[in-house]
Amino acid sequence: MTQEFQYDIYMICPVRNATLEEIGLLKEYRDKFTKKGKTVCYPAESTNQNDTTGGYQICEDHCNEIHCSDEVHVYWNPDSSGSYVDLGTAFPNHFVHGRNIQLINRNTVEEMVDQHKNNGVTKSYEHVLLKLDNLAKL
Repeated sequence: MTQEFQYDIYMICPVRNATLEEIGLLKEYRDKFTKKGKTVCYPAESTNQNDTTGGYQICEDHCNEIHCSDEVHVYWNPDSSGSYVDLGTAFPNHFVHGRNIQLINRNTVEEMVDQHKNNGVTKSYEHVLLKLDNLAKL
């Protein structure tokens, strides 16, 4: 039995403090897949960002959207606090169900990891993201 997903791809990315450059890049990325017939959840547009609960409803919505997505693609910006929540939500789908998590901005994350290594840091979200991206390519 194959599972039907609401989305082919869920994008973990900055929303509230996304720069204009990031927004442009993220929309281009989304469009690349929608032109191929993929359904993409881009939270800045797909999720109601007007939340009277102080963010709880957004977290709940993202949790449901991630759970109902076949894959998760991550544009990592460590200043995006919501991305940490979303990554934590996506990880069980990878670990338990084998769903892919891959990077949109791998080169940037590789540079972050290189900086970490130069500073003696051997564990970080960026290290984990590179591992997840490598596993998605297998």
